[in-house]
Amino acid sequence: MSAWKAGKVKWFRDDGVGYIIPQEEPESSILVDKSALKSKENLDSLEKGQKVRFKSKNILGREIATDVQPL
Repeated sequence: MSAWKAGKVKWFRDDGVGYIIPQEEPESSILVDKSALKSKENLDSLEKGQKVRFKSKNILGREIATDVQPL
């Protein structure tokens, strides 16, 4: 299981897909889908620049965000 990471939202479209910029690797972007959003408020969207914490996993050579939580 991966460790928690911190980051901020690069962008997030209305159709529920976007990217997170990891704090420890600001030159990279991690794909995020709204199905990965976890919060008490049943979050279904993110805002550009919003701070988040997340886990990630590698799928077919691409890092994908999982368990995304707003900070």
